[in-house]
Amino acid sequence: DIPSMARQSKGRAIVNLLQIGPDEKICTVIPVREFDERFLVTATRNGQIKKTELKAYSNTRKGGILATGLGEGDEVIGVSISRGNDQIVLGTANGQAIRFKETDVRSMGRTAAGVKGINLRDDDQVVAMIIVDPMATLLTLCEKGHGKRTDFDEYRLQSRGGYGIINIKTSDRNGKVMGMKSVRDEDELMLITHKGMIVRTGISGIRTIGRATQGVRIIALKGDDQLMSIASFVNDDDDEQELTQVEGDGTVTALEPNDGVASDVAAPVEPASDEAPVELDEAENVIEPEDESVDATEDDDDVTML
Repeated sequence: DIPSMARQSKGRAIVNLLQIGPDEKICTVIPVREFDERFLVTATRNGQIKKTELKAYSNTRKGGILATGLGEGDEVIGVSISRGNDQIVLGTANGQAIRFKETDVRSMGRTAAGVKGINLRDDDQVVAMIIVDPMATLLTLCEKGHGKRTDFDEYRLQSRGGYGIINIKTSDRNGKVMGMKSVRDEDELMLITHKGMIVRTGISGIRTIGRATQGVRIIALKGDDQLMSIASFVNDDDDEQELTQVEGDGTVTALEPNDGVASDVAAPVEPASDEAPVELDEAENVIEPEDESVDATEDDDDVTML
C-alpha cells in the first residue's frame, strides 16, 4: 500500500493509509511477517516499559488499536520486537543508561501502561530503547554531531527501575543525547539534520571507545543546525560506496573523507585535565524495582499508533 518513490519525493500523506487523529504522530515503524510467539516491547519518554505478546496486535483495524496505556504527559519513544529472554538498554537525554534483563518485565496486555524501566532525575527523559546484540556495539549520538561506539559489556546488568550509569558526557560541546543504535562493523549509518542535510558513512570508521567519555565528532554541522535522526542499515552492495551529502534543496554532492565527517572521527576526544571521566556512585545508581504496572481500560476512542 506504500508507493515506491524517488529519494527526493515528499511521499504520500499517512492519512491516506491510516485513519489517525490530528494529535497522533508516528514514532516508529516495525516490519512484521508473522505474528508469532515473540514480544513487542514498548518504552515511553517518562521511563515506563512494557512487553506484550506480538500476536495480541494481529487483529488490527485501519484506525488502529490501543498499543499501550500512557500516563499524563507521557508518549511512546521506541518499540522493538524481542524473543522474551533478551536484555534491554534504555538511554536518556542527559547521558544516562541502564541495562536489565527482559525477564524483569512480565508480559502484559495491550492496554497496560507498563512498569518503571529507569528512574529519571530532574529535566531528563528517555530518548532510546535498544535490544542488546552481543555481536554488536552501542552507538550513541548527540545533538551537535558528536558521538561514540561502546561495547555492551561496559554496561553492567542492573535491576530495572534504577538510575543507571553514565553513558556519555553531555557537555556544551556535545549537547543532549538524541539517539542510540545497536550497530556492527559492516553496517552503514545515515545521519539526518534539522535543516535537511543527510550524510551516509560506514560504521567501521568509528572506532570503539570507553563509556564515560565525550566521544568524537561524527558529522560536521553548519551554523545552528542539529542532528535530528539516525538510521543504520546493512549495505548489500559489494562495490565501494562513495560518501554523499544531500542538502535541503535536494542537491546531492560527493564528500571527501574530511568533508562531512571530521578527520578526527577515529580519535576519541580526551577530557581536559580538570574533567576526568566521572561515574556515578554505584550505591546511588540502583534502586529496587517496584511493581508499578497499571492496566488501562479498553477504549476504542483512545488510540495510540506505533
